[in-house]
This record gives sequence, structure tokens and C-alpha cells, in this order.
Amino acid sequence: MGSIPKIPVIDFSRNSLKAGSRSWIEACNKVCNALEDYGCFVATLPDADCSEIHNSLFGSLDDLFDFPKEIKLQNTHEQGFRGYYARTLRPEGFGIDDPTDAEATNKFTKLF
Repeated sequence: MGSIPKIPVIDFSRNSLKAGSRSWIEACNKVCNALEDYGCFVATLPDADCSEIHNSLFGSLDDLFDFPKEIKLQNTHEQGFRGYYARTLRPEGFGIDDPTDAEATNKFTKLF
């Protein structure tokens, strides 16, 4: 049996993560690599009150899922679980095929 791959852990708790800084660029590269290789990562956040980060992230997701279904259905892909999907027994979901491709992400952004 092969070994089970370990999900990458990315540390966002450092105060030096200012947009454009060296540590910010390193974190961005780690995020891209983790998403390309594993499709996910574990984020380590500051010990301080994380409610602002939580509200910012999940508030944005609420905005995305609040779009009318007619618009969400335009996010399509031939393969399952890519594009928009909403099944009876599963929650809604979105997928961006090839999220590191600027054209694919721009298409998704312009749709919403």
C-alpha cells in the first residue's frame, strides 16, 4: 500500500503577510501549489479573534450562493462536480475548471 498524501498546512498567522511583501508572495505560491496538487489546504490563522476573517470569507460565499439560479447554471462543465451543481441530496457547489488559468477565472468572475 502506498502512503496517504498529507494535506499541506499554510501558515497565515504571521503579521508580515502584507499584500505584495515577500512573505505574501511565498504564501500565494504555497496556496497555488496546494490547490494544484491536492485541491485543498489547511490554513493556520492568527490566535487573535478570527471573527473578522471568518465573516469576510463566509460572507463572500453567502453573496455567491445568493445569486439567482439562472446565473449559477451558466457556470457549466462537461465533467461532474465542476461548474455549478445542486443535487437533491447534496449542497450546492461551484467549481472553476483550471483555477490557475487567468481566462478560466476571469470567465467565472464576469459571470458573477
